[in-house]
Amino acid sequence: MRKIVSIFLFLSGLLLNVGCKDFLEKQPLGETVLGSITTEEQAVLFTNAAYEPLLWGRGDPMQGHYFNDMWILGDAMSDDTETPVDPNNINERALQDFNVFADNPNLRDWFGSACAGIARCNLVITGVKDLPEKNFKTAGLKQRCLGEAYFLRGLYYFDLVKVFGGVPLIEKPITTIDETKVPRATKEETWAFIEKDLQQAHELLPSVTTYRNTANLGRASKGAATALLAKVFLYQQKWKEAAAAAEEVISSNDYQLTTDYLAQFNNQNDQNTIESIFEVQAYKTNGWGGGTEISLDFGRWGFNNPTKELVKAYEKGDPRLKYTIFSPGDDRFGAPYDPKKGPNTVTGYVARKYVFDPATMGEAVNGWTNGEGINYIVLRYAEILLIHAEALIEQNARLNDAVADINSVRARKGVEMPPIPPGDQATLRQRLRHERRVELALEGHRYFDLIRWGKEYASPLLAEQGKANFQYEKHKLFPIPQIEMDLNPLLIQNQ
Repeated sequence: MRKIVSIFLFLSGLLLNVGCKDFLEKQPLGETVLGSITTEEQAVLFTNAAYEPLLWGRGDPMQGHYFNDMWILGDAMSDDTETPVDPNNINERALQDFNVFADNPNLRDWFGSACAGIARCNLVITGVKDLPEKNFKTAGLKQRCLGEAYFLRGLYYFDLVKVFGGVPLIEKPITTIDETKVPRATKEETWAFIEKDLQQAHELLPSVTTYRNTANLGRASKGAATALLAKVFLYQQKWKEAAAAAEEVISSNDYQLTTDYLAQFNNQNDQNTIESIFEVQAYKTNGWGGGTEISLDFGRWGFNNPTKELVKAYEKGDPRLKYTIFSPGDDRFGAPYDPKKGPNTVTGYVARKYVFDPATMGEAVNGWTNGEGINYIVLRYAEILLIHAEALIEQNARLNDAVADINSVRARKGVEMPPIPPGDQATLRQRLRHERRVELALEGHRYFDLIRWGKEYASPLLAEQGKANFQYEKHKLFPIPQIEMDLNPLLIQNQ
């Protein structure tokens, strides 16, 4: 599964990446790929290709989706990281400063890569659904391919709705220019569409246990569909449904917390672990493009430096601070970290998660560190425990179970923080929000958490961080990329 991207790059020229810019810029040559899936092998190839846009962007293959944009939208726009004023970084800095405009290429690439993924999922769903079972030699493979496509389409739409709100809902491959002109669905319609896709994926996909110790480890599983569904419910404040979906993941006993917190982010041999529910599969290269941009040690430019406010958020003695952040004087790959000697930092701190020792990776021909091939973790078991806890707390029900969830995360071997005591709803809400911040720091969640927790929570924290331009009602959604507005006259811009 790790070789998905490299094996199936050739499909980029074959697949019809419609739903966004590409279809409108190119005249169709010959036949489309509709009807091209006639065998089991082709079904698997097309399904594998639907994963690829998770790692690249439309405008620039090195700038899209989980490779680059997730840390910008999720971390740099929050109170957790800072990015400098730099000629190489003007678009990221504009977002951080809430000078957010529809021509920002990071927004363009986030929207475009998700749309490309949706288009590929639609090809799989349409091509595989009516394919006779006799065309499949492997039992259950047809259902698995469909389940993966439904899961991925749900994930791509989740990434769109949390950033832009309601978007056009495309359920089948587009074959004419007129079919690209689709109005935006409402936010509620988009959420309902995602729920339906994930519920279908849940019914079709196997347990992750069928993948472990096989070449298929890393594919979407029943647990991944259920976990993402729990998160989708959480974002909509459907607390009862979120708790139930999280409980299904927990009770499956398919996942548990790893005994090495840091290794899941920094060890190539410790990926797709027992804690991992879904992660984007990367690959090692001799230069750019092997994994998340964080893993390329871009700290030399100071692009995603942890803030002093994030550092202060950790309780005294919490080892997750050192697992997540290099502070001055910390041992950094065999030498004390000195902010004055690099990597560059605008805060005095640099990231440790997703950062390898450059000396162990070798230098690429372009002068950069070789691509480490580190996966990006989208969902992990610790977050599911915290989703379950939050859903219970917000219902003001079974608060002792919520405390137990939080304490399970804190008690992980190698973390072993003291348990929190029982408390009332208000107290536990704050403990839960604290725990999400420190447990999931630098994983692209923080800004979206601030927004969904509301204006009264987000605005003071971002003001304290110096983000004077932030306006909750204006910035809880981002503008639809201008290129999409130009190509589809039925789109209505966010205000």
